[in-house]
Amino acid sequence: MGIPGLWLVTYQTRQASRVTAATAYRCVYDDADPWTSFAQLEIPRGISCKRTSSGRTSTSLAWRLDCGAPTLVTTGKIVFDNAQHYSGDVEITGSFLEYPVRDSIHVDGRRIAACTSPSD
Repeated sequence: MGIPGLWLVTYQTRQASRVTAATAYRCVYDDADPWTSFAQLEIPRGISCKRTSSGRTSTSLAWRLDCGAPTLVTTGKIVFDNAQHYSGDVEITGSFLEYPVRDSIHVDGRRIAACTSPSD
């Protein structure tokens, strides 16, 4: 898995014919949970989700989340090509407010520095 430090994470989201990009910085510490640090599987409040499958190796994380009614299914996998870089893809399918959802997110994370304090 990745090493502790400050990570720059880039997300490229494809929704129908629209593509958007966003970046975020995340500090990862020695004892951090890899599911929330790298796969970022923090479930938003008010949404009932259950991790129905997951797999972890020394270089990858894979998962499936089934979320509430209406049903949304999220599947994803990230792979570390070295201790300072990972990339992967997340697919979200189902329906929300009676509209079909089929989104894909490409994620790319790169360690860029050490974190200096727990408040980073």
